[in-house]
Amino acid sequence: MKPTIGKEIDPSRVGLSKSTIVAASLCQRKAYFGEKVRDSQGRRISIPMPERVLFGVAIDNAVQHVLWNIREGAEFSEQLLDEAVQDGMGAMESRPGSEELDPVAIQEELEESLYRFKTEVLDAGIINTDKTVLMLQGMDGESLRYGDLIGTPDILQLGIHAAIYDIKSSPKRKSERDLYSPEMAHYATMYLELFGKLPKIGYITWVRSQSTRGWQFLGGESTLFHTVLAEGYRTVTRSLLEATSVERLPFNTAFCGSCEWKLPRPELAFGGCEIGQSVASLEVRA
Repeated sequence: MKPTIGKEIDPSRVGLSKSTIVAASLCQRKAYFGEKVRDSQGRRISIPMPERVLFGVAIDNAVQHVLWNIREGAEFSEQLLDEAVQDGMGAMESRPGSEELDPVAIQEELEESLYRFKTEVLDAGIINTDKTVLMLQGMDGESLRYGDLIGTPDILQLGIHAAIYDIKSSPKRKSERDLYSPEMAHYATMYLELFGKLPKIGYITWVRSQSTRGWQFLGGESTLFHTVLAEGYRTVTRSLLEATSVERLPFNTAFCGSCEWKLPRPELAFGGCEIGQSVASLEVRA
């Protein structure tokens, strides 16, 4: 059965999204460009992605496929696994930058991750797959909205055992500190604002390191401290988006090497980030 929802986000949407808030916590100029540089139809532009992001797209969509079908009453089977892999690979291959990857290696790792998702996540009872409580990609494809705020968590559990979980892939295991990330603070606070209670929060992460390969579940309770963090992150992000000139915004050169905004896009009248280009020039000379 083909799921009716996916990882796609409306490229023309506006508002204070999780991705913008996270970008602002890394580099304010990165967040500014991500929200302000758009095509002639007012949509975010499509940018070539690195392998780590593209694999994340594949595993997100494959896991969503599995969960949607399990929620609808299907059993985990070879057919379901094959369908999920193809769904994930198709989503990845539709993104710019995927043509540079080795699809065989990606597919092999994706298959392994889904086999182990069954034993290490589903069989462990980490996710409540009851159809009455489990929502995917926000409210089954509809982003959560509260005023100017937007949130689309991968896994949303309603009711008594309220929870928000995000699917990730990473070269290393997450730590307790990650439960206080900008996205977890934003998601937890949105849940409180919309449903009147603080949820459990957590990451379900496919760890890609050979030495610790496998699924890691890191969960915990959100608290009022998460609402304080969320307000701080939101205030900073709103402020930078109101800036009249990017030159007045601070930056973080630690992320210039992989930043998509350092390159000019003449078709959009975007000259690229001068800081990123300067750092790239220094790296070449070194």
